[in-house]
Amino acid sequence: MFHNSNRNKVIAGIGALALLGTACGGGQPKEPAAASEKPVTPVELVIYSESGWSQEEFNDRFGDSIRKKFPQHTFKYIQKTGTGTLLADLVASGQKIDIYWDSVSKIVSNLKDMRLEYDMTELIKKRQINLNQLEPSVVNFGREMSDGKMYALPVVINTQALYYNKDIFDKFGVPYLKDGMTWDEVLDVAKKLTRKDGANEYWGVGLYIDQYLPLNPFSLPYVDPKTEKATIQNENWRPVYDVLTKIYQTSSNKMMSPNVFATKKNVAITVALGNFFLSQPMADVNWDIVSFPKYKEAPQLGPQTLPTYFGITSTSEHKELAMDVIQHLISAEKQTELSRKGIIPVLTDENVKKQFGQDSPHKNKNLQTIVNQKYSPIAPKTKYDANAMKIYIKYDVDLATGKVDLNTAFRQIEEETNSMIAQVKSK
Repeated sequence: MFHNSNRNKVIAGIGALALLGTACGGGQPKEPAAASEKPVTPVELVIYSESGWSQEEFNDRFGDSIRKKFPQHTFKYIQKTGTGTLLADLVASGQKIDIYWDSVSKIVSNLKDMRLEYDMTELIKKRQINLNQLEPSVVNFGREMSDGKMYALPVVINTQALYYNKDIFDKFGVPYLKDGMTWDEVLDVAKKLTRKDGANEYWGVGLYIDQYLPLNPFSLPYVDPKTEKATIQNENWRPVYDVLTKIYQTSSNKMMSPNVFATKKNVAITVALGNFFLSQPMADVNWDIVSFPKYKEAPQLGPQTLPTYFGITSTSEHKELAMDVIQHLISAEKQTELSRKGIIPVLTDENVKKQFGQDSPHKNKNLQTIVNQKYSPIAPKTKYDANAMKIYIKYDVDLATGKVDLNTAFRQIEEETNSMIAQVKSK
């Protein structure tokens, strides 16, 4: 562990922190200062996540860089692999965890449930980390989740965009998609590409419904955290479901996932996460990408973000070193490295964003559209969301086939969601 005198030297000259998103001013944040000339006692820092990422995946994105930056210390990554490796299991077994990282939907709720939350505000001030250099929607939600404190800092984000197969467009003589299109315009194009050609069938639009609904630009949660009631009767859900219904109708009322777009190559357009091209075998697809379409009811709104946060635990005996690690991950140097790989940076610095995807095989694609979208606020999260989502997607095919109308579907979703919540609360 660092002694106080050493720590004062270590933090001297530390610059500001930052995240991805919309344009933002200020100088670039610096790396944590190098260790002082006095020897530093080596320690082991334990990093854990319920994301299920393998050792190799963690090392490629974060681990190798951390170990290179802090060679005097040892870093152990524990991944969730099933029973016995959940956060609750590790806490019960007495396993110490210094840093817990996870997606926006789990990070703070898990920390609170295990009483591991730690307010990083003073460390942020001590390091002179400028939160104004971060994507505003992500910082604001971090505070909201932390009850006005800051239990975790975002390191990278994700969002939605629209991929399309240029070969299918060329085959049927349809002009390519453009940035800034509305859903009505995209669906008109999709109808032209939903067709048969001999024995081959081509479909209009695919998506993952469990990403499309929660990342809606209207920032609608499934459950109102204050009333603990379903939000489905909010009028803004109507355009979201109207588009969803029409998307299904371009694929014969089947869910054509982005995976089908990448592997079968018979889906013309797909809604997918911005970094979808990193995780799928896209080399054999003649694809490009445009911004997430606008709803005519709210043409000024863009998609929500899907951030990944890192938090120091209350039980960590190495909080200063843990902060060193997080500060390194959000430094301009590291964020530039991530951006060049095609991982959406959390910094808003234009120089960092301009390098997005330049080290990927797809650098000649329209990748800048991913990082230049204006993001909507992140919808509130509740402990009921996983079960609520199952109910919210229950009637999608019935809506598309006309077996149920929107008013009836919304009424049933409301009744079933509220009943589920009541059952959970009664246990």
